[in-house]
Amino acid sequence: MTIRKPIFFFFFILLLSACGNKYNLELQTPKTIPVSKPLSVQVVDKNRNPIDSVQYFLNGRRIVPENLEIGKEKLGKHAITANVFYEGKTKLLTNTIFSCSTVPR
Repeated sequence: MTIRKPIFFFFFILLLSACGNKYNLELQTPKTIPVSKPLSVQVVDKNRNPIDSVQYFLNGRRIVPENLEIGKEKLGKHAITANVFYEGKTKLLTNTIFSCSTVPR
């Protein structure tokens, strides 16, 4: 019985330390966007952990995401990348969006 208590205590501490702040980052972008509308992107952590900063890129070119006019870009497929900085770490997130015309066929 005396050996079981320290082993149980060890595994209990191990379990608690494994349940630390896990980041579950997500880059939120629209799947398709008309060229007449501004592009809105953001990075969120589903566990509500703090994010230090984010750098956004559209097709490899750094952008400021607030009210970015996608109409200045070509129609079609575009890569949106976010370089997320948190707790001294960095994570790269990528999504694809499609810009489409607003003119009906």
